[in-house]
Amino acid sequence: FLIHIIAQITNCKKHILQIFEDNDGPGHDEEKVRERMTFCINYHRTIISYTESVYAVFNLVLIIHISVTSLIFGVTLYLITKVETYADKSRYSLQLAGWIALLFITCYYGQRIITESVTIADAAYQSLWYNGPVSLQKNVKLMIMRGQRPLKLNVASIGVISLETFVG
Repeated sequence: FLIHIIAQITNCKKHILQIFEDNDGPGHDEEKVRERMTFCINYHRTIISYTESVYAVFNLVLIIHISVTSLIFGVTLYLITKVETYADKSRYSLQLAGWIALLFITCYYGQRIITESVTIADAAYQSLWYNGPVSLQKNVKLMIMRGQRPLKLNVASIGVISLETFVG
């Protein structure tokens, strides 16, 4: 689901960059530009809504996942210090590495969504918005303002799932 959100954001950015294309000069088709703008705004809202829905559904699952992962970290580290044979230490170390990788992947994609979601504002700014009608320029400014607020995978008691959380 997280990769799907990232792909949708990337697709939305492509559409945003094309809003004002092929509209050189004052004789461009304002209605066509307005339709593209409306599509992009609705697309962005849909992505935001979908992301919030995914986060709401997986909030409890992520709390359980992170809690169980923390418990397994503790037990595995304890076992590494208590076992005597090198083979057992290696086995538990590999198991710990696997759980760390699993937690990292979750945090990595949470970070990717944060990073990608703010690039919507960059795409809106990089569009040729200054060539469009004044009424649509205001819409682009609003899109930039909304795009500057990142989409965050916020887990109730743990905080935002990101690389910062993984390291901290």
